[in-house]
Formats: sequence, structure tokens, C-alpha cells
Amino acid sequence: MKKKWLIAVSSLIMGGVLSACSTGNDKQMADTSQAGTTTTSEAQKLLVTIEIKEDGKQLVEKNIQVPVGTSVFDALKDSFEIKDDKGFITEIDGKSQDETAGKYWMYTVNGAEATVGAKDYVLNDKDTVVFELSSM
Repeated sequence: MKKKWLIAVSSLIMGGVLSACSTGNDKQMADTSQAGTTTTSEAQKLLVTIEIKEDGKQLVEKNIQVPVGTSVFDALKDSFEIKDDKGFITEIDGKSQDETAGKYWMYTVNGAEATVGAKDYVLNDKDTVVFELSSM
């Protein structure tokens, strides 16, 4: 009987110690995880410049912060009023393309003409995107 009592008391003590340690570790791990996430999110913002031009004249320039993985399209949509037709930009802040005059919205990134659509181009830190409404 004494042996059973000793085992029961030992089990209760060990269970209490293990559950106390487990709860503390879980809370500490959760706190560390949340702190790391906040720091990581802040560090994963990119600084990007978007310029809007018409026939070579600059209309507006905005420096914005976007999350890593943001497309040109999403950055533009979040910073300006736009209209698109299946991903092709047709209007930015009230300036529409004019098919009869052959004027369309085209864009460059860091001075190079884009080779993919705005939805497919993923931005990098310090990219400069220029949308220009001009004749082709």
C-alpha cells in the first residue's frame, strides 16, 4: 500500500511539474513567434517609386511601400484609381488610353521596357516604375 501511495504522489508531482513547464514554454514560444513575425513583416516592405507620364510630361510621382511579392499591377491599383481590361491598364486617375489615336498605357521598370504584363511583374526594392500614356 505504501508503495502505491508513493507512486501516486510521485505521479501527481511529476504531472504538475511537467504541465507547469509545458505551459510556460508554450507561452514563451508563442511570444517569440509573434515578435519574430512583427519584425519580419516590417523588414519585408519594399520602397518603390511609381511615376505617371503623358507624352513625356510627368503628371505625378509617388514613393510607396509595398510588401515583398507585390506585382506592378497591385502597387498601381493600391496607389491610383485605375481601370483595366483583363489585366491591361486602360485608365489611370481619369486618363484613358485612346485606341483611335493609338495612345496606350505602357510601362517601364528602372528604364527598361517591361516584357510581361503588370500582373506578372514582381517588384524589387527601390524599383522605379513609369507608366506613360503615349502613341505607339
